[in-house]
Amino acid sequence: MITHRARRANAALEKKRLSTRTQIIICAVLFIVMAALFAPVIAQAMAARAAAGAAAPAASAETGMSIPFLKELATASRYSYDGVKTVYSLQGAHSTEFACAVQDDNFVVQTEVNQHKYRQLYVDGTYTLVDDTLKTVQPGVCKYDYMDGSLISAVSGRVIRTAADIIDGVNVTRVEIYKDGIVYAYYLNPQGVLVRFYYIYDGNEVTLDISQIRLGSSDGVSFDAPSGYSVR
Repeated sequence: MITHRARRANAALEKKRLSTRTQIIICAVLFIVMAALFAPVIAQAMAARAAAGAAAPAASAETGMSIPFLKELATASRYSYDGVKTVYSLQGAHSTEFACAVQDDNFVVQTEVNQHKYRQLYVDGTYTLVDDTLKTVQPGVCKYDYMDGSLISAVSGRVIRTAADIIDGVNVTRVEIYKDGIVYAYYLNPQGVLVRFYYIYDGNEVTLDISQIRLGSSDGVSFDAPSGYSVR
């Protein structure tokens, strides 16, 4: 025989079951409503993500060596070029007019500073500074190093973009190459010859404006230190 206390306990248990069932139903209804409300937003976001993924270009395996002139430059044992190197920093712009010649691992850089014509020689692992104005030679002195080693080394990097550009009213092709965290830009004229080299390093903008470049020849600047010059 069921006592009054047992009946009350059974009634409470049944009431609790009904309450739990009601909560489950309410939660299910809310979930369905929320899913219906956010389904378009989720679908739109997924579609946008898929479209972005489809539009993203695959990483190019092409290097600067695929550009005919850059390949010739990077593999030439002898070459020479003239131009102006400009470095833009927080302190302003500093430009250096130069002529440079390379023979294998040797090079010479010619520049003029304070009405003095200098030639910085690097031959067989030794630096020599020649002052053609005072006619002096300073063995072991390095005052003007090679204009820019990145000009050659960056050619082996990966081409990330090729675009049309204009320099002084002339249509050129800008080839952007990525190497070691830096993007280098080579500007080629309509004949495919290099006329400008540009990059940003350590917060400084570096530009080499090249007036002429000769592959296979290093006759632009003399490697000789005349015997008549005084040694300092």
